[in-house]
Amino acid sequence: MADALSTPPAQIEFGQNELAAALAKVAEGNTTTVLRRRGAHVSRFMTSFVEAVLAEIGNDRRVAGISLAAPRLRTATVMPFVPIEDSFDAIFLQIVPLVALVMTPTQAAAAKAGLEKHGGNLAKWLAASKRYLVTPRTALAHDGLGTAEQQRMFPIGQREWRIGPPDNSLALYDARLELAAEAAQRLAPPLADFAFIVDLWGQRQPEEIVGDYLLSARPCRRPVIQFALDFIPPEANLVAPSKQGFFTLGKANDFEPMERSRRERLFRHATRYNALDDYAAQLLGPMFGPLRRLTHRIAR
Repeated sequence: MADALSTPPAQIEFGQNELAAALAKVAEGNTTTVLRRRGAHVSRFMTSFVEAVLAEIGNDRRVAGISLAAPRLRTATVMPFVPIEDSFDAIFLQIVPLVALVMTPTQAAAAKAGLEKHGGNLAKWLAASKRYLVTPRTALAHDGLGTAEQQRMFPIGQREWRIGPPDNSLALYDARLELAAEAAQRLAPPLADFAFIVDLWGQRQPEEIVGDYLLSARPCRRPVIQFALDFIPPEANLVAPSKQGFFTLGKANDFEPMERSRRERLFRHATRYNALDDYAAQLLGPMFGPLRRLTHRIAR
């Protein structure tokens, strides 16, 4: 790597509306740097992950940098985000948790130019340039605010990471946390003959559905290929076509609006094997702190 890595990497804090300035500072330097939002927590064990990414795919044209934070929930649906399993320890995201990013000077310069071109929206630049942030499957940073959207589990201890390029990965996700079409085609080779928009959660807005074909949970009048609703996460169902289909590839104009009963069936299935009390704790946890302190005072 031309861009050196210090051990541990240098860190730069940034606040609201300060990301562009932080990126410019990294771009002007000569070392890989952690851009940490003010107040965020970064695991001291993140260095081995950063080193593995830089060594294996640091020069990949599609890698825009590293995000040490990982989303816990799909914002549009408030459903748990469970990335599909493949043989690698990283996933690729076009969503940008602005908690802790790791970038080389080259990557920071490209991201700064992308911010300027897309009105300060880093996710739009990632989508337009077909780049991704490399993210560990378990977060190595969180925002320090206790928000339910961010993973808060920290891996403890050093480990060896298996990192592969985005062109070989199944876990590629866009800004909606929908599976990328190219990953869907790797899961389901029959899809390789079609250009389509992925809408497995039935949440796409009409302006997002461009092109002839759609892969969706919405009802379809004339299905071309169908997939069941048997596995978790939902995208895992693409491994095998099924006559008893729930997800459908079809002409975009053959789909109907997502029905409430159908959406509820998908949501129930997606959370069937999840520990829902964990999500309740994330959402309700802040309420119990004052109650716990009051209980302790009464006990004394």
